[in-house]
Amino acid sequence: MKHKINSLFAKKRGAALITAVMFFVIISLVVVTGISTSVFRDYVTVREFEKSKGAYYLSEAGSEDAMYRIMNLDAIDAQEVISLDGNKATTTITTISAIKKTIGSIGDILFNTRRVKSTLTVVSGASFNYGVQAGDGGVYMSSTSSITGNLYSTGPVCGGGKTGSNCLNGSSATDNIEVLHQCMQTRYTALLLQVLL
Repeated sequence: MKHKINSLFAKKRGAALITAVMFFVIISLVVVTGISTSVFRDYVTVREFEKSKGAYYLSEAGSEDAMYRIMNLDAIDAQEVISLDGNKATTTITTISAIKKTIGSIGDILFNTRRVKSTLTVVSGASFNYGVQAGDGGVYMSSTSSITGNLYSTGPVCGGGKTGSNCLNGSSATDNIEVLHQCMQTRYTALLLQVLL
């Protein structure tokens, strides 16, 4: 009889151990599921953010392409589509007046859409990229210096050791062409030279 009682207690101790292990396994599964759900949610959020950012850049590219074509007087339709890796940017150009155009662009990457809107207005004055802008003091170049790009100056433009009346100063178109030619011969290049008269 004593042997039966000891055997009954031994079985109960094994049941308590199994219950503790099962409880630990269930708690571990809940913790792992909570952490993995959070990690997966963050992964999906980051992927959607990347797609959204890509859609913005695609939309920006469509808008920049349309602005470039309009500013360089290249042919462009009222609606243009740019495709990159199967994703599209649709750009719409609307003429508001003779001097004003609106460019709207929508970039779409896997149902993530971003919009960019720009307005181009014609104004008087000089407009250039990658160049030099000088005030009343002008531009004086010596030795082998050069300007690759555009130059806008309200003062004289001198190069090749030339000074005074030999400088480009906007007094007459003939002088400007001759001095510009002299500057080109002395390796001082300007792709677009505008001087206020």
